[in-house]
Amino acid sequence: MISHKGLRLLTIVAPSMLAGSLALIYYWLTTMGYSWMYHALAMIAVVILSSVVFSNYVFGVFLRIEGKLKREKETTAALYELSQDISSSLFKLEKNIITVLEKTRTYFQADMAGWSLIDETSEEVICQGIVGSLSRDYRALKVGHGEDLAGEVIISGKIIKFEDFPKDTDKESIKNYPILKAEKLRAVIALPISQRDRVFGTLVVGYRKPHHFTTDEERFLITLANNLGIAIENAQMYNRVQSLAAIEERERLAREMHDGFAQALTYMNFHVTGILGELDKKNYDKAEKELQEMKGVIKQTYEEVRQAIFDLKHTAIPQGEFIKRLTTYLSEFGKTAGLETRIVVKDELNPKLHPDIEVQLIRIVQEALVNVRKHANATRVVITLERCSVGLRIIIEDNGQGFVVEDVEPQVDRHYGLGIMRERAESIGAILTVESTLKEGTRVIVEGPITHKGGLLNGRQ
Repeated sequence: MISHKGLRLLTIVAPSMLAGSLALIYYWLTTMGYSWMYHALAMIAVVILSSVVFSNYVFGVFLRIEGKLKREKETTAALYELSQDISSSLFKLEKNIITVLEKTRTYFQADMAGWSLIDETSEEVICQGIVGSLSRDYRALKVGHGEDLAGEVIISGKIIKFEDFPKDTDKESIKNYPILKAEKLRAVIALPISQRDRVFGTLVVGYRKPHHFTTDEERFLITLANNLGIAIENAQMYNRVQSLAAIEERERLAREMHDGFAQALTYMNFHVTGILGELDKKNYDKAEKELQEMKGVIKQTYEEVRQAIFDLKHTAIPQGEFIKRLTTYLSEFGKTAGLETRIVVKDELNPKLHPDIEVQLIRIVQEALVNVRKHANATRVVITLERCSVGLRIIIEDNGQGFVVEDVEPQVDRHYGLGIMRERAESIGAILTVESTLKEGTRVIVEGPITHKGGLLNGRQ
């Protein structure tokens, strides 16, 4: 594709060549003794022909640029969707990665995609999943450390690719990659999955016919492998502490942090690369526009980090005085968010809760209040505690803009943290529901027999 410098030079050279051509034609016609009519016709023909050629060329360049921008937009959207899939549930990672592999295979129109991890005990590289595999028992695919394609990538930490196997490798190397023969692959790219300079897996995409991997395809897969590295390391880290008593809470905190902060950082990292590219091309206006978008993301992430620290600090307060903790938190939240807040305790409630239950209820309230601050456009929020037929009912109610629950239900789990709140409620035997009316506000209701794990309500079972 022609560069900006080339386009600028073309706008100077093309008119000069046209003027020169017209002068030569005029000179030739004059020398041959043709009349002025032939002069005029010849000049008009040259101008029309030159205009058509120049227009076709320039518009061709613009169409190619438009096509490239469209592909970059599609790539960004695809990466964002895959990142969402990876992080949608950090603790169902294997299932999520299979979904990501299937979508990656479809996006690249590839024949197979798979991923492997190294077993740190046996030092074997074990296939974790393949889509489009010719082998049904893919988990039987194990290779030693440094062997075959996956093992070699883990040892070297570098990308390995073949675009027309075995033609683009020597005969001695063919026997080093039995996986290619087993899957009948002609073109394959294998990328390291790593985090913090530690390579622990591979991502493989393959074709059963020759294929040229473009720079854009490699960049896409590198970003995807990096996202997988983050998710896998987080999952491995939390798997190591499964025996700890607080593991359920740590898992939920990991999900909340991964869904928010890690995705924001991935988004910023990808766009910083794009901005650097635009600066190299001297597209300062486009770079400035993207920087302004980045500024908004950074500001939002900063506010979310502050809110998370604020929430964690209050969750860490010693248990035993639930209403006092809730009252203190609500008061400080109101000052920070600029909202009028009030807590209403009915039926002379003074619940004595199990520490696990108390933590989960506090975290549900915190998440609901964060949604009020971020989405409700409210001026007031009221928390009500009262008895109900099954035990305790907590209502978080705002006077915001509201929404139609049925319209956003398919997306609400991902975008409003409702899935996490429901998971917390279910973990203590409670039920969470959401009621909302446009222009009137929203109510988040938690109801449950809060006697789970030895918890008591006013000292009575």
